[in-house]
Amino acid sequence: MGGGTLSLAELRGRPVVLNFWARLCTPCWSEMPELQDFYEERGGQVQLLGIDVGQFTGLGSHKDAGRLLDSLGITYPAGYTDDAGVVAGYGIRAMPTTVFITAEGRIHRHWSGSINREQLEGIVAELLEGD
Repeated sequence: MGGGTLSLAELRGRPVVLNFWARLCTPCWSEMPELQDFYEERGGQVQLLGIDVGQFTGLGSHKDAGRLLDSLGITYPAGYTDDAGVVAGYGIRAMPTTVFITAEGRIHRHWSGSINREQLEGIVAELLEGD
């Protein structure tokens, strides 16, 4: 939400956790504090990115999203995309959805619905073992 742009290709060489969310999705914002804790403790090992897709799902706007991040004290990289193809391209069928990508850029796993810290840690361990 800080105004920069990012391409996933720029992150190749490091595992990536993409968390797709929307402001008006209660399970989305309820998992954000656990994602924040994960980022603070493990952000050096994997790249966590939060991507707001509320404008494509009818579950919020960019303005709503920014206020939510501020109110929750979220500091991990989070923003939105203008590419409507992201929802179909990443197979987002539920909100939230988390996609785990290997350091080589391959999708390792999709997680539909809320994810807790234990589940997140388990899948990230799989990603790191693959390195």
